[in-house]
Amino acid sequence: GDLDAAQAHYEAAVSLAPQDALYLRLLAEFSMRYEVDVANLGLPAARQALALQPQDAAVLDLLGEVYLALGNDELAERFIRWAVLAQAEYAPAWMHLGVLYLYRGEGAWGRTMLLRASQLAEPGSAVADQTQRLMAHYFP
Repeated sequence: GDLDAAQAHYEAAVSLAPQDALYLRLLAEFSMRYEVDVANLGLPAARQALALQPQDAAVLDLLGEVYLALGNDELAERFIRWAVLAQAEYAPAWMHLGVLYLYRGEGAWGRTMLLRASQLAEPGSAVADQTQRLMAHYFP
């Protein structure tokens, strides 16, 4: 529950292993999840992770999520689509594309992307559960 302490620990991990994209990704995910200075903490961490792993679908998708949270849906779409191109079976990217299209009011595309995410997601996973909730909410 102590976000300041958690942030300090994530930042310490990054400083101990600055060339390890995992810790940068975890810092960016922490920033996103708890809405801790996404523009100045999450975005730079995601960008650095991408510089270290430019073809990693999870990193590309995460940067797209960060841009979506910051209201830049054009860059969000670009990076999430690159995630899908990097790994076509990466379910979280399909789910995030669905969310992006729903956000834009493009329900048909959103539904298509969510259906693809649900096909690819591991049953019982967080992505499967979240996709199912989104489908139930937007397409009862």
